[in-house]
Amino acid sequence: WARTLGLPAEAAAFAGVIAALCGWNIVHLKHLSLAAVAAWTPWLMAGIELALRGERTRPALRIGLAVGMMGLAGNPTALYYSLLVAAVNVTLGAILARHPRPIAIALRGLLLGLLLGAMQLAPTADFLGHSSRKVGLTFEQANSLGFHPKHLWMFVSPFAYGDPAHGTPYRGPEAFPD
Repeated sequence: WARTLGLPAEAAAFAGVIAALCGWNIVHLKHLSLAAVAAWTPWLMAGIELALRGERTRPALRIGLAVGMMGLAGNPTALYYSLLVAAVNVTLGAILARHPRPIAIALRGLLLGLLLGAMQLAPTADFLGHSSRKVGLTFEQANSLGFHPKHLWMFVSPFAYGDPAHGTPYRGPEAFPD
C-alpha cells in the first residue's frame, strides 16, 4: 500500500515492518486467522487507492484477491472491520473526486472477492444460524460489559496485568464484575 501511495522502496519497507510489528498484530499472534486477515489489509487498501486514481482493471482484481483471501482466512469479524475501513476510504475518496467510478470498481472487486472466499464464507454464514450468539445482547447487557478505566493502561502494555496463556496469572481489576 505504501508503494501505491508513492513512497520510496525503503520507506515502504519500513512502513511494512511497522505495520507488521504494531501492538495489535503482536497481541493477536495467537489468533492466526486475525493475523491472516491483517496481512491482506494493505493489499485491499492499495486496490482502493488504485481505484481512486482512476485505474479500472487492476484495482478490482487486487481488491478481489485481498477480499477472497481474507474470507478464506476464516475470521469474518476482522474481514468486516477491514471492509468497513475500505468502504469509508473509497466513499470519501469518491466524494472528494466527485466521481462514483471508484465505488463501482470497489464493488466489482468485493463481488469477486466474495466469490473467491465463498467456500469459507458460505459455511460460516450457515453456522451463524446455529450459534448461541445469534440472539445477541440487550442494550443493558451490552453496556454492562465495560472495562474498568485501569484497563486503559493495557493499550500501552497489553500484558501489564499478566498473560495467563504463558503462565502469568491475571492480577488486574476485575474484568466483568457481577
